[in-house]
Amino acid sequence: PINNVQLIATKYIQTKFLCSAACNQESSCRIFDYDLISKLCRLFEGDSTTGSINLSSSPTSIVGVVSISSSIYSSINNQL
Repeated sequence: PINNVQLIATKYIQTKFLCSAACNQESSCRIFDYDLISKLCRLFEGDSTTGSINLSSSPTSIVGVVSISSSIYSSINNQL
């Protein structure tokens, strides 16, 4: 995200998988980026419709997006 106000945390983590897991553990995290060389993982609360994702000059940087959809949830006690 272009807006660093949405930055939740910055951590040094060993793998991109663990970075995505760190995002998953933060209830407000929707986007993470990870640099394979520096092992820097940044967690953001904005989603893919908030702001924009800028191209990185680093070929070792990746961006992940958490997508939440109502279709992954089941209705409970929703009787008509």
